[in-house]
Amino acid sequence: MLIDRTKTFPSHAEKKINDANFEATNVKKNQQTEIKTVSELKKKPSNPYNYKLIENLETEHGALLETYKLLMRSANERDYESISGFLNEFCMSLTEHLKHEDNELYLFLDFNYSEAKFHQEQSVLKDFRSEMKNITVELESIIHQSPNIPVSDKTVEGFILEFNELGKILVDRIHREETDLYPLYTSLDPQIES
Repeated sequence: MLIDRTKTFPSHAEKKINDANFEATNVKKNQQTEIKTVSELKKKPSNPYNYKLIENLETEHGALLETYKLLMRSANERDYESISGFLNEFCMSLTEHLKHEDNELYLFLDFNYSEAKFHQEQSVLKDFRSEMKNITVELESIIHQSPNIPVSDKTVEGFILEFNELGKILVDRIHREETDLYPLYTSLDPQIES
């Protein structure tokens, strides 16, 4: 076999440069693919419309209010052992409910009202979310410090006053969610024709 001496073979340095260019091109392609994948993820909701979501959230509201009533009845009756149990149950249930709303409701609403044509809905959602975040901070501040303060004859009146305020905040929040926020979600039901 004869070797064609007219062809030139790349030098060792040229080969390294070509390999580096090839690698850089592949990295760039991978980054573009990764960016495309991330932007596609942003376009697709991570959770589809959940026909039971509003029903479940309203059930959670009912359970929260029932636990709150039991907690306040225990405080008014000076049943300190029961207060501790109901307070812990209330705190855990409220925290789980807020996470449930953030992870399903707000995520879905944010995604579906992200287009410019939904300017009014975006504004309502933004204002509502901001206001609800402030209310959540108030509620969490009260509930997270309360389990650490034992309720006794000396502190029960302060507990009752503080939790009466919490009850007003909670009832207002629930009412506003059910009348203003949840209809935004149900209006996106894919089975309802626009």
